[in-house]
Amino acid sequence: MQKLERVIRVKKKRVPFIALLLCLTLTAGAAVMTGWYPTMALEPVGSEATDAIDAASRAFDAAEPIFEKLKESVAQEIEDYEDESSEDASFEEIEELTRELLGYVDQLDELIYSLSGLPDDMNTSVGKTIRATRDYLIMLRNMSADYAELSQYATNLMNALMVLDGISGDVDSYEELADMIYTTTGEALELLNSFIPPDYISVTQGDLCVRLQEFQDFSVDFYVAISMDDPLRLNSCVYRLSRISTLFEQWAENLVSDLQMQFTQAERRINGPIGQLHDELKSNLALLKAA
Repeated sequence: MQKLERVIRVKKKRVPFIALLLCLTLTAGAAVMTGWYPTMALEPVGSEATDAIDAASRAFDAAEPIFEKLKESVAQEIEDYEDESSEDASFEEIEELTRELLGYVDQLDELIYSLSGLPDDMNTSVGKTIRATRDYLIMLRNMSADYAELSQYATNLMNALMVLDGISGDVDSYEELADMIYTTTGEALELLNSFIPPDYISVTQGDLCVRLQEFQDFSVDFYVAISMDDPLRLNSCVYRLSRISTLFEQWAENLVSDLQMQFTQAERRINGPIGQLHDELKSNLALLKAA
């Protein structure tokens, strides 16, 4: 059950930016290619253009701490998953992370709105930069929203699986053990069915529910075998328990693998399209402000 306990705690030192991650399937973002956005100001900058560039620059600077935080967190999460000795995040830490990410979403929504109405004619360097700034903010916003969704899922999952801590071998009879398994797995199933998992983890959670239902079915048959004092039925239950436990451990490994994949996708996203657009914008805004 060590693997299960590790999953229940959702292993991490700085809590899951389970990639978050990321966007874990980031849903919206501009397709960016090196050099697609202007790297220098090509036309004179009038007062209207100057005001627009100043607004874009302020929005970009305001989003900079969020970009750095997301980039740092993705790298740290991947490192923590590879480090067996890293500490586990507490329930409170993960809830705090969710609130922080939702705060990023609100901040970025405001920054995106602040660029409404600014000239974004793609035939000018200023217009291209304004459009690129808006696209960049939207990409960060969606990334933060996906992190928040994943973090909230981790909270719900932990809450559901923590009830399984109630299963132990410290009982006075087999009847008590059978009842304990039936009650705790039933409670866990009820909690798991109370929230909808993200699409990318729904199959794995479905497998978990199947495993828990097998534990419930087993506990009923186990109780019947005990009541009948039937050696063959009891031996069959012992075999089933071993098989179900093995399948449950396999589910735990699958969940860790699915979540790790999200971190990998997040790293590619933040260091790929988002990071590239960030660097180009930083350079272009400086050039246009100096024009």
